[in-house]
Amino acid sequence: MKSLKTPLGIIGLVYIVFGLVMNIWMFIGAWWPTYLYFLSIGIGIFLLLINGLTKRLPKFEIWQTLIGISPIIAFFIFIQVTKASDDLFIIPADFKGTIAVIYGQENGTEKEYEDGKRLYRIPQNGILKTQFKLKGETANFGEYFYLTDNGQRVRIESFPYDKPFPDSTKIYVHNWQLGSASDSEGNKFKYQQATIGTKTDSFETDIFKLIEK
Repeated sequence: MKSLKTPLGIIGLVYIVFGLVMNIWMFIGAWWPTYLYFLSIGIGIFLLLINGLTKRLPKFEIWQTLIGISPIIAFFIFIQVTKASDDLFIIPADFKGTIAVIYGQENGTEKEYEDGKRLYRIPQNGILKTQFKLKGETANFGEYFYLTDNGQRVRIESFPYDKPFPDSTKIYVHNWQLGSASDSEGNKFKYQQATIGTKTDSFETDIFKLIEK
């Protein structure tokens, strides 16, 4: 045990205990265990295995600390690079229908940001082709606003997907989805779309029919 009283020994044990505790907690809660917690255990075991070797390095405490925290730093960078973007959607006043954002289009609208968030200005037909590529493998629901004639933004409420649709004439953003498809030439593209309207409104949602507008 004395050999574990080093920065790398302590950090390795922390990785193992964290992974075990999280896995037990998820099994008790009947949740599906993710690979991250098994990976944490594996990293901990690896750090313990190289603990003795790294003790031979000059000023090994510093090196062991750097080695021990490097997986955390790498994971943080990975999350920042792959996490979904924060999006703002500006919709023409009184628009009702399906909007769609087609990603990664060379001839699409130029990238635009506002306060660190991606800004998408949806045209009157509801279909926006953008040079932005999908960040990571998913997308956030985003924030939606009507742009009035005098330039003011009016927020459109997003409807909770897990609740019954309210029986009202109020306009919501709903029926959101993220998908991928191929055009007639076999070129693959990713897109997201959402419906803006009331409970009784019915709009076209097929992505191929939408982009033919």
